[in-house]
Amino acid sequence: MTVRGVVTMPTGISYAGDGIKFILSDPHGGPWSAILSYNADSTIYPVLFPGDEIEMTGYVGEYTTEDANMTEFWLVGDIEILNFEQALPDTPLVKTGDLRWPTTAEQWGNVFVKVENCVVTNNDLQYEVMEIDDGSGAVLVDDDSDSLQNYIAPPVGTQLQSVVGWIYHHYGSYADSTTYKIEPLYERDIVVGEGPALLTNASRSPQLPSSSDVVTVQVTAVTNRLITDAKVYYRVDNAASYNEVDMLMFDEAEKVFGGDIPAQAEGAFVDYYFYVEDEKGGVSTLPSDVNLKNFSYVVTDDNPTIRDIQYTHWANGESPFHGSTVTTTGYITAGQGYVTQFTNSGVSALPMADDSGPWNGIFILATPEQLAGLQYGQEVTVTGRVDDNYDEYWRWQKNTYIVADSIIAGDVSEPPTPARVSISDIAADHESFEGVEINLTDFSQIASINQYDITITNGSDSILLDDDCVPSEIFSITSNEYAVIGGTDTVGVGDYLDIVKGVYLFSYGTFKIEVRDGTDLGLTSATEPVVPMTYALHQNYPNPFNPSTSISFSLPEQTLVSIQIYNVRGQLVQTLTNRVYAPGQHTLTWKPVNLSSGIYLYRINAGDFNAVKKMTYLK
Repeated sequence: MTVRGVVTMPTGISYAGDGIKFILSDPHGGPWSAILSYNADSTIYPVLFPGDEIEMTGYVGEYTTEDANMTEFWLVGDIEILNFEQALPDTPLVKTGDLRWPTTAEQWGNVFVKVENCVVTNNDLQYEVMEIDDGSGAVLVDDDSDSLQNYIAPPVGTQLQSVVGWIYHHYGSYADSTTYKIEPLYERDIVVGEGPALLTNASRSPQLPSSSDVVTVQVTAVTNRLITDAKVYYRVDNAASYNEVDMLMFDEAEKVFGGDIPAQAEGAFVDYYFYVEDEKGGVSTLPSDVNLKNFSYVVTDDNPTIRDIQYTHWANGESPFHGSTVTTTGYITAGQGYVTQFTNSGVSALPMADDSGPWNGIFILATPEQLAGLQYGQEVTVTGRVDDNYDEYWRWQKNTYIVADSIIAGDVSEPPTPARVSISDIAADHESFEGVEINLTDFSQIASINQYDITITNGSDSILLDDDCVPSEIFSITSNEYAVIGGTDTVGVGDYLDIVKGVYLFSYGTFKIEVRDGTDLGLTSATEPVVPMTYALHQNYPNPFNPSTSISFSLPEQTLVSIQIYNVRGQLVQTLTNRVYAPGQHTLTWKPVNLSSGIYLYRINAGDFNAVKKMTYLK
């Protein structure tokens, strides 16, 4: 292909062995906007400077270095310089924690980004310059640029005002978050200086407060300025306002501040955050955006329930027990066939619940030997650390786990009844169903068959259905056109699944229903189909669409149904159907023929019921 872009990293400055490399960017910048070009012949490229607008022809290749998979553009032919001194793309501001995992980091590959208010956390590394952290997770700074070969990293604890560099997907491991590195071009891209305090190392004692415990919270505040005010703000049971407690200097050498939150009643849900102000009026909080997240804990005089561990009113879904060691009891909600498919780095995950419905599921993370022999419905008591961000398990990183130290197995019986929920119930609050065993009430239609999963819809909302944890003879997604259930039943787009069960989890960047065994999917129900209580016309799916879309409607009784398609001028385009339908949910497919892009209306007349909805056709 032939591409045009602006040079952001010049030739000759970064290490390329005996070859040569540079970075080409879309002038609009942003995620996914840059690509690296390399050639083993150092004479093949002209001298290129930042701001050169060029056009080149080549092909895309993936260069693999251990866990890393670097996308590159390999030259075929010549490079034509079109313009000089063109504007460079804006440098986006990111968090160091954004650069640790593929789901958030890969979009920034080869893009110049900026991180601010970091602290040096390690400067004694074999191949890299240093490790930095802005409080969201550490990332490595590398010296791929020749101008940094003799750079001496600042001492550990030094605050950096900012670091600018391009993101290299290069020689590292997902197990310790070292795959992605920041590559500054010049020493001036690393700005050491004073600024608001960097708050890190938040802790509390005790980790699991009872109703008689005063909770001591601490934080490290690193800054070159004098701190004039330090507080912890807390509230109970999502109250409208916060209480404040002054923090004192606990350790001057280590710059540790701390304060006491008073004892609270059994069952109280406590939120808190740290606030520090310096002599120049600079303010720091931890978490950095206290409107999106606080630290939290639940006061309990007994072992916490699974709901205690899972529930939070914060949008990021982090457990109030994150980082704490707990003991809890529940029932296994998947058999061994599930766990054997769900492994990475020597550990496996198995879901458990202690009740049905939202917030009542969690995953045990343990070795296969620890989980061996556990059966569906078996009562277990698990002791271990709660972790919402288990580093070594990045493919399913954001689920809530108990990293098990011990598992005590009890009797096998019937576990809590799976939650009977609709697709719309789940779509309204994905986080609350994480780890929960569910049984869909919808007769779900297949909206699309994707490379790794299936999209199912009830006509209004959609979720994903996955086959990662079952062998192909139970459920296999074989192409973008069809899937096979039970080794015999082939289904495709437009078909209905009237039995869908499984465990809901976060997998590869999104939530999915994970099928566990052959009883979780079915094409024919063991009971009479559920008849809708009312008439309904559902939103078409997909929308916008090309080349076709599905239109679903529900009928509580047998009736004559007419559906017409109109353009925005009110002109009748097509009568999609005009016949008698039985009670139930029905779906029709509309594929426009010789029609222009734009908004269309579809109207249903069924008995005394009339409704109209909009849809958008994109050519």
